[in-house]
Amino acid sequence: MSNSRDSAAEPVTSATLEADAAAKLKVREDALVKSEAESAAKLAEREEGVKKAEAAVKAREIAVTGAEKTAAANTIGEGVWTVGTDMPPGDYRTTKAVSSSCYWSITRTGSNGGDIIENDIVPGGFPMVTLIEGQTFKSTRCGEWKKQ
Repeated sequence: MSNSRDSAAEPVTSATLEADAAAKLKVREDALVKSEAESAAKLAEREEGVKKAEAAVKAREIAVTGAEKTAAANTIGEGVWTVGTDMPPGDYRTTKAVSSSCYWSITRTGSNGGDIIENDIVPGGFPMVTLIEGQTFKSTRCGEWKKQ
């Protein structure tokens, strides 16, 4: 056996090499196009997921804002309040435990505090009051009251 080429084999020409290179390039280009299409599909899927998540966050923000507004409308602090005008009627409880310096009173509206319906100097804990329209509620050193 000799190291010489088989005479039956086709000779390698530049045209053959160019055709092989073009075929390999075509395979790579097709793979690249397929990969780009898959990446674009994945990106579109992620973007759709982000849009859904953003919509869910927006809906939650709206709900939380509504809840915060409702809580704020149903929470009062120190001062004198007219039930039905400054605050809605209902049962109210302090949001934090009070000390022995907490004083509250319920009076008939328009009596300038002279017609006391109920009052208390609370020794501690979480006092609760029931307020109806036509009453005035005064709170001193009790902190915030929240409608139950």
